[in-house]
Amino acid sequence: MTNRFSEMSSWKEPCLYALFFLLATCYGSQHVIAQCSENVLSLEIYDSWGDGWDGATYTIYDANTVPLYTGTLLTGAIDLVDLCLPNGCYELNVTPGLFPNEVSWSLSGSDAGVITGVPGTVFFSINEPACNGGVSCDEPYTLIAGGGYYEYEISWNLSNEDGLITSGFASSGTQVCLEPGCHYLELFDSFGDGWNDAVWTLLDFNGQVIGTGTMFTGAYELVVISIGGAECDIPEPPDVIQVESGVLTPEQLITDVFLGDCLSASNIQYTGDLASIGTFSNGSSIGIEEGIILSSGFAVDAMGPNTSGSTGSGMYTAGLDLLDVIADNLTTDAAIFQFDFVAQTDGVTFTYVFASDEYPEFVCSTVNDAFGFFVSGPGYAPNTNIATIPGTTDPVTINNVNNNGDLCPPFYGAYYNDNITGVAHEFDGYTTPLTASIVTEACATYQIIIAVADAGDNIYDSAVFLEAESFTAGLDVGVTAAASLGQSNPGNCEENGYFFFVNNGEDFSEEVTLTYTVSGTAVDGGLIESIPSSITFQPGESALQLPVTSIAGALGLNPESVTITIDPNQGCSCNTEVLESTLYLCSSLMLPVEWLSFEANYRALHDEVLCEWSTASEQQSTYFVLEHSQDFVNWEKIALIDAAGTSNETKHYAFKHEHPEAGDLYYRIKQVDQNGDYSYSETRHTLKLKTEPSFSLYPNPNDGRFMLEKSPESTLLIYNTLGQLIPYEWSTNGEVSLTYPVPGNYIVELKSAEGETLERLRLMVQ
Repeated sequence: MTNRFSEMSSWKEPCLYALFFLLATCYGSQHVIAQCSENVLSLEIYDSWGDGWDGATYTIYDANTVPLYTGTLLTGAIDLVDLCLPNGCYELNVTPGLFPNEVSWSLSGSDAGVITGVPGTVFFSINEPACNGGVSCDEPYTLIAGGGYYEYEISWNLSNEDGLITSGFASSGTQVCLEPGCHYLELFDSFGDGWNDAVWTLLDFNGQVIGTGTMFTGAYELVVISIGGAECDIPEPPDVIQVESGVLTPEQLITDVFLGDCLSASNIQYTGDLASIGTFSNGSSIGIEEGIILSSGFAVDAMGPNTSGSTGSGMYTAGLDLLDVIADNLTTDAAIFQFDFVAQTDGVTFTYVFASDEYPEFVCSTVNDAFGFFVSGPGYAPNTNIATIPGTTDPVTINNVNNNGDLCPPFYGAYYNDNITGVAHEFDGYTTPLTASIVTEACATYQIIIAVADAGDNIYDSAVFLEAESFTAGLDVGVTAAASLGQSNPGNCEENGYFFFVNNGEDFSEEVTLTYTVSGTAVDGGLIESIPSSITFQPGESALQLPVTSIAGALGLNPESVTITIDPNQGCSCNTEVLESTLYLCSSLMLPVEWLSFEANYRALHDEVLCEWSTASEQQSTYFVLEHSQDFVNWEKIALIDAAGTSNETKHYAFKHEHPEAGDLYYRIKQVDQNGDYSYSETRHTLKLKTEPSFSLYPNPNDGRFMLEKSPESTLLIYNTLGQLIPYEWSTNGEVSLTYPVPGNYIVELKSAEGETLERLRLMVQ
């Protein structure tokens, strides 16, 4: 095991050794008190690995918080310390150190007899009943935490409106004075997988349980405790980053998470420990909601709160010579992605945040952990680093981005955030979200190396957060002009029509606005109602219609044009060709059918598309032809439905398209009248996934209420993004209502009667 300070500059070594010598002299091995007129207690301290406490310390305070004894286990597996203490109230605090799971202790001689524990805070007393175990109040409460598999991972804070009351780790009984009012118990888990059967319990002075519980999953949970019947509001919980490692392969992390639209990746390689990479979510606190993480230690250690200024793990893997140059030092524990990519436009961008526990104390030192994005290809020298300060060629490093001032220029403090007391993640400091940009030649092949590593030592960790789907070369969108007669051309012009915008890439996870220019003879002549110059996709939407309406009586028999032109940087095209489509308009005869509605919705449980339409009136209408397409170009007839003939009453029609092929599904209705003339309805779009779930819900997105169809023998569970079960109500008509609907993403899961997970769907509440 490597001691961090043994690898630092030599001027620190004499002071450090002197400190250790002082500790060993005052509180060394087998410290025996020759004469003690007070009470003799024995404190045994243990290390399960046998190499000492690695930075953990014990401190004993009196009732006035004056430190009486302090020390550590410098080496070995066990040490015995004799204590000489008068009657009174005391506090024993043991800090975690680098490896808290190795640290434990035993104290004998207190009123409680023998007390044992792990890192944390414990109160004890000696022949002083009035102090009630160390707390000077008449009726103290007792907080117990522990009993799980990994007690060294858990910790907690107890506070009220005035601030922090006390905090600790696993404890057999911490006594606190609580006044009537609202109190807040924050539960933390350093690994991020919940408390693993550990339980907290708050007892009053009579031993009655005031509250109890656990944290089933995640890294953070807030519990509100009312003392004396106070009415308490639940405060907004902080955003705690969640990290998963070992779930996706390195190739999946790049292709399924990091890559966006208009590019492809190949020859994906990863070098480093697999525990150093993973996915993260709930990252709004750093300005990136979700994505992938590369760390010089364990990726899961990034989860908050920030309980240590020295979080780190030696992975004992190699460094990277490219990072050696940036750090001006040898690097180790590198996590390295390398892959080739082909962009379909003239530029690629992605968003990232760099974070480190080297902040702030090792700014301008030789332990300057490094990261970089190294690009090779047309227009770039081999391995050009693009992780640079915006508008400069200076690299983003700990020495360049910090809050320590211009001690080792260049200095860019505007891009730094301090996180010493933060809850969201473990690192002491991090950058603002930054954008890396690559100027590309369309369809040319480039290579990128994305890497982070420790420099100078392998103890304190650093990490890079990469935003999901941000490695993008544009938006994979398209546009088509159409009207009731189908795809528009001069030979089938009509009085009105629409432009059909399609998202061909990944589902948008947030609003995306597409801009374009509008031109053509109908525009120049003022023959149409004004139309906007942009259109917005909501999250999850894959297609939108932009209607175009002519001014009454303005059109003649000759076709007039309306053209939509999309900027090439907003659509995929290897030759950067302009994406555009033209709608042709002209005067037409009055159509014999007045349409009221037309809907087409895929129902997964039945594997069918239900097409429903209605008319307000029909004049000499003979029949309807339902047509279907998967590319919006080639159409096939799938049904012929008799029409009403002549009617001024609302008429309803329906047809089920059973077992359609997977993918995008488009539908339109051709209405044919008695003299052979015909017209078309608007086109409708729906989607059948390639692997269909055994249940379906709609609409989606919704406001927390939706219809659900499922097999009767299965069970439904709904989770939020933290993995917490969400309560809901289910009415007899099949409507499901979330009890407490909060905007965001949810997972709807179907389980078999035996408890096996059958299917999952994503639910979005707006």
